[in-house]
Amino acid sequence: MDRFSHRSGLLEDGDIIVRYEMACTSPLRTVIDLSGPMSVVDPGKVVDDFLRRRVLRLEDLRERVDRLRPAPGRSVATLRKVLAGRLSGYDPGESALEARISRVIDRHGLPRPMSQHRVRYGNRHYRLDFAWPDRRVYLEGSGFGFHMLAPDLDRDARRQNDLVADGWTPIEITWRISDLEIAANIRRFLYPPDPTFVS
Repeated sequence: MDRFSHRSGLLEDGDIIVRYEMACTSPLRTVIDLSGPMSVVDPGKVVDDFLRRRVLRLEDLRERVDRLRPAPGRSVATLRKVLAGRLSGYDPGESALEARISRVIDRHGLPRPMSQHRVRYGNRHYRLDFAWPDRRVYLEGSGFGFHMLAPDLDRDARRQNDLVADGWTPIEITWRISDLEIAANIRRFLYPPDPTFVS
């Protein structure tokens, strides 16, 4: 039997839904059923994907987990860890990288930024992944596959030049940068040392 297969003796109302005339488990139940054979990271990715598609609410998952009991094929401990990394007001972002950055910000107690903050420069309008407008700092997550064409690179360069000219400081983050380095970079740009201070 496949390691993801298991039997369940209890199904609640709403656990089974119909899609394209086929019965299947709901998004909430799917997350529960995946919690056993997977590490914390993988069901977390599933939760974020469902949140982006607006087919799952963290409040509903939290309420269900609070009364869930351990059983073969699922892990209440894993589900609690997934929820612990997604506090009230959590935003999964528009990509998996944005979701990861949000978790790093919360986990390290950094000031919460504004997500998808809109900025106007002349007749151009830009949307920033994460922004701290009071400090004029913004952060962009650069995932692989989004900047493959020269026009994309030209557009990104023009965008950054406009924002820097408007007084913004950019932070660039990629998948290969560790969580600790992400937190350190955010902290470094949000709390720069006083240049007038002499030790």
